Amino acid sequence: MIEPNLVTRMPRFLALAIVGMGLVIPASGQDVTKARYDRDSSCGQEAACKGGSFETVLLETTAIAATLATDGSFTLGTTKGASAETLDDDVQVTYGFPYAVTSFAYLSIDGNAVRLDGEDLFGGVSTSSESGILRWTPGNMEKTGLLGGDVFAQFRITKESDTSLVFDLLARNEGSGTVSVAPGLVLDPAMGKWGDGYVNLDGMTTRTLAGSDIPAAFQISERQDVPEGLRAGIAFGGNGPARLDVGNWFDLMGLREASAAIYDLALRMEGEAVELAPGDTTRLSMVFSLEPPDFPAGLFVRADMPQSLTIAGGRLFPQDLRARIELSNNSASATGDIEVSLGAASPVDIATDGQTDPLQPGESRVVFLEGFVPEIYEDTSVEVTLEASDGQFTDGLERTLFVPAAPYSDEGILLSIDSVITSGFPTLGVIFEAKIEETEARIPGLRPSNVFLWENGTRIQDFSLTRDSTRSLEAVDLVFVLDVTGSMRNEIEGVRANLIEFGDSIRVQGIDPRMAMVTFRDELADVFEFTTDITAFQNFVGRQVATGGGDAPENSLAALERAVQLPFREEALRVVIWITDERFHEQDNVTSLSRSEVLDNLLGAGIVVYSVGASNYVTDWYGPFVD
Repeated sequence: MIEPNLVTRMPRFLALAIVGMGLVIPASGQDVTKARYDRDSSCGQEAACKGGSFETVLLETTAIAATLATDGSFTLGTTKGASAETLDDDVQVTYGFPYAVTSFAYLSIDGNAVRLDGEDLFGGVSTSSESGILRWTPGNMEKTGLLGGDVFAQFRITKESDTSLVFDLLARNEGSGTVSVAPGLVLDPAMGKWGDGYVNLDGMTTRTLAGSDIPAAFQISERQDVPEGLRAGIAFGGNGPARLDVGNWFDLMGLREASAAIYDLALRMEGEAVELAPGDTTRLSMVFSLEPPDFPAGLFVRADMPQSLTIAGGRLFPQDLRARIELSNNSASATGDIEVSLGAASPVDIATDGQTDPLQPGESRVVFLEGFVPEIYEDTSVEVTLEASDGQFTDGLERTLFVPAAPYSDEGILLSIDSVITSGFPTLGVIFEAKIEETEARIPGLRPSNVFLWENGTRIQDFSLTRDSTRSLEAVDLVFVLDVTGSMRNEIEGVRANLIEFGDSIRVQGIDPRMAMVTFRDELADVFEFTTDITAFQNFVGRQVATGGGDAPENSLAALERAVQLPFREEALRVVIWITDERFHEQDNVTSLSRSEVLDNLLGAGIVVYSVGASNYVTDWYGPFVD
């Protein structure tokens, strides 16, 4: 049986189609760049990610809840929220409620910023810390400690009303000399479910304010546009900050592991740096309040989607963009059937949709949509759009997805320009051809993301790429060399069930395909000669029975050698897709063939081999044929 860590090696135009045949087991994933700072999900409640004990206390009102941890980190969430509606019940206000460490109090001591547990921040240096006390009393939470041996810190979160909390950070010099201290808070909003937060200050979402430019109060919302969803307010009094940074959490934290294209709202509030004589104090205070939310009288959409994809093992991961979508009916009447769509523009080109049954008043439901993200060869940010509608109510949202550049090389590629068309000047046309240097086979299925254009050293972004319709279709002769032992039952069914869609998917890319198949166990099992009749080929595959095996290896070499003998078209790109989960017999009592002999014959016939097989056999068994 091929395991989920199977390896596929094949050209792009085939890889896109083979995914639909069930031969590549898709992997799901999430953006973990920030997840490790959520102790609830990645480290557990009892141990901090950096080691040591981790304890929290909880303060709750009828509307809001807050936790405070031993390191001075805190989180905020709702209980019943600031309205009678259910959409603001039991949701996050800051990231990772109740155990994340991305919102916290800190002190800048002689210009060096540290948490209340002494850990360094913003590229600073850690300092000594006495553990202090974490205590709870009705309506109040408090963390105290001694930093650097001289500076006493007292951080309090106090109930002001059912919907508001007061944050107060005091620093006192308990040493014998003067020390410069500035108290600070970092707040990492994550409004609602799976959301972020938006602050709009004079039309700008990222900025640094100081002194009198800092507003006395401002609002954070779940969404940037109406309806704004969950809303909260920040207000400052006499002990407000001297500096307010509104920007990207990754930037404010001094992290370089994430692309600048990934935006995640954070607020950094820092008091004025004060020279404290022995016994002197300074403090920073703010009031955080839940405000009446802005939910529509109809459908309201929330979604959990990754901010970014990653490159793992030289490949884009995950390529299946999976969106978990919560649909809520906030009206007094039932909805109709709800159409849900997920889309992204070029170069990602996601377009997927689905339908779900009506929602009753006050009802919520989670649905899932997936879209395939192709590999792109430069860092790209795209807007992903989600929309839900029942014909009467419509709601939607947009998220930015960062797709990192996939590794690529232009070595071994021959590029020739056939002609330049100037009749439409200043718009120019170029007819070109790309081939594999070693075999001189044309490279089919090119996408705009595969082609980089420059003019006098300047990159051309605005261009279209189409197939030259004046030329014949690209001929491709494709042979499946398929192991039909008992463990291959699912793979055989995957080929059979999806052949029609496979044939259609490569034809629309300007390809004229013929298909053949050679099946094997310890011996050759069956041969189906080249055909253009996909239905007949599908019926042949359907007659294959997965039996035997269990006495590995199998006779792949004989099957590959038989594939060489098939009547390929002279002008065709010759491709073998070799599918097995086992190593092969070689110069033994089953076959006299050697891998070098079969490989020479494949190369002599101009056949390119791509494998779908178990990853533990790639290097020693499949690799020589596909590299």
